[in-house]
Amino acid sequence: SVHHIGSAAARREMKSQFVIVLPSASSPALLRGSNSVVSSEARRARRISRNGSIQAVSKTKSEFFGHRSTRFECTSVVIKDGVGDFGRTFEVPLSESSLTQQSVRKKLQSEDPLEKAQGIRECRQLEPKIAAECLLEACETKDIAVRYQALNMLAGMGPQDAPAKAADVLGAILKDDPEPTVQAVAADAIAGLGLDVCLPILREKLQTSVEWITRLSVVAALGAMQDTGSFDLLVAALEASPDADSNTHMVQVTAVAALGELGDKRAITALQPFVDHPDPLLQMQARQAIQALSS
Repeated sequence: SVHHIGSAAARREMKSQFVIVLPSASSPALLRGSNSVVSSEARRARRISRNGSIQAVSKTKSEFFGHRSTRFECTSVVIKDGVGDFGRTFEVPLSESSLTQQSVRKKLQSEDPLEKAQGIRECRQLEPKIAAECLLEACETKDIAVRYQALNMLAGMGPQDAPAKAADVLGAILKDDPEPTVQAVAADAIAGLGLDVCLPILREKLQTSVEWITRLSVVAALGAMQDTGSFDLLVAALEASPDADSNTHMVQVTAVAALGELGDKRAITALQPFVDHPDPLLQMQARQAIQALSS
């Protein structure tokens, strides 16, 4: 529902304010577009704050049509996440034109983790190359969750979007970040951006890391990048004995797929023992890899 706040005189003086209350929700809303009726903006909300309220503030001219109909051009919304005096309040622009590299970078440099996370989400609305530059800066923050989110978004981009310093930043994260999950998603980002210069770092990490999640992502990256120089390392990962909690088993499954992606027919000999493996997943992956290599 949309509720007027303030007197009719105030509204005519272009100081109108509305509160859009959208109670059933799961996460903060980002409203899109400009020059729209407030109620239509509410219908276009993508994500809404749980049990919170969204205040749409009219900052531009309001036009009157007849005696009953009023059109308000809202340029931003103020989202209040929480109840009463608790929670956070922050402003989100409605028009995409008001979203700039500078405004996103300012949020990424904020000390508030929630504002940083909002900045990362807004990178989706920037040009890919500009977004990649902003995300690369976010990768160097101390906040683990922010680093992970930024790397994860970079992993979905293509080689054409890679900034010049991407290899240095992502390579350093893969080598030195203390969090295995962050190392893992850094490997994903290296593969997504096609950073061949980081192949030696990926190979070294596969040899030295004992963290299964990191090893799994590195194996997948080497396969996706079709690095024939890692053939022996991938075979070693494939032939490793599974551990008690089956995590090594997942690395093995990934290694089978990676060997199939290399296109090196030598892998057929290494994969052959797994064609009749008791584990159905390993068996299926081995057969598919051999079929791909034999075609």
